Amino acid sequence: MSRDSQYIDQTFRRAVYLERLKQSMVNDFGLTLKQIDKLIGQLDIESLTAKQLDKYLDTLDKQLTKTLGVWSDNYREQLSEIFADCYEFEKQSLVKAYEVPATAIATPSNLAALSYVAMAKPLPLTGNTGIPLDDLIKDLNNNEVKRIKQAVRMGHFEGKTNQQLVQQIRGTRANKFKDGILQTTTRNAEAIVRTGVQQVANDARLEIAKQNSDIVIGEQIIATMDNKVSVICRSMDHRIFKVGEGRRPPFHINCRSTFILVLDPKYRGKGNTDKRASYEGVTNNKSYYEWLKSQPKTFQDDALGKTRAALFRDGGLSADDFARLNLNKNFGPLTLDEMRAKNPTAFEKAGI
Repeated sequence: MSRDSQYIDQTFRRAVYLERLKQSMVNDFGLTLKQIDKLIGQLDIESLTAKQLDKYLDTLDKQLTKTLGVWSDNYREQLSEIFADCYEFEKQSLVKAYEVPATAIATPSNLAALSYVAMAKPLPLTGNTGIPLDDLIKDLNNNEVKRIKQAVRMGHFEGKTNQQLVQQIRGTRANKFKDGILQTTTRNAEAIVRTGVQQVANDARLEIAKQNSDIVIGEQIIATMDNKVSVICRSMDHRIFKVGEGRRPPFHINCRSTFILVLDPKYRGKGNTDKRASYEGVTNNKSYYEWLKSQPKTFQDDALGKTRAALFRDGGLSADDFARLNLNKNFGPLTLDEMRAKNPTAFEKAGI
């Protein structure tokens, strides 16, 4: 196995670990949800006047804000720890795979401070450009408190019983509580947890690249090889940028893409990366669209959508050309109409 392949293998194993960690942290939010649910179960608004309701909602606001505040503070601390852990992992990966002397790899003394810088950086998310992770966390707290308070106020206005209001917020047992307001809270928290972990893990990798520019010369985007990957992720897959240039994951909320470090040739030795992971196991090291060409038509249709898949198969485009056609100059995803305007010949050839 080449040095590159060893590094790729370590990176993918780490990605699996991070996905499990994300799920564990999502499960941890369930404890916070139970505390919120307990507060909801104590709702008593039937006999309140409008003035009394305002005071009641003020108290509820403080209780909910405190509960979510404890969770968000703990979450930030966890992200800081993950940043430091990921930095150390990257360092050890370079030592093991490329035999870079550990003493040659710079490690800043302020990793904790750098982790909070990562949380304050604008996320390059499609459709949400410029929103820092820290603001997403604050918005979650504020929006969920507001959503619950609005439901209580409207329930009081509509004359709902305490039981009816609790059911509206919790959801119904018949639907496994997926039809309640708290389901939205859970979904939003899960998205932020998964995105946040990916962000700090990637930022730790970027930081080690910046700190060791004499060793690391580039970054290569790595998407997940399955039929659930987004347009931008699959179209950015395999692209190489100089350190700190171009876009890097997370590209969107719940993004699973990552990137690997490209080392100076003197460290890489002989042999190139020849394998990578996919949903079907280990496969040859190809870009997403190169790999997709070897998949069944039904899989291609499922992954791309029927129209885009027809263009992929019959438009006379190489894998690289198709990847470029899907993105604008800022690496944002294009609609089919925008793609048609960019390359009408390919659409005509595909009969679309």
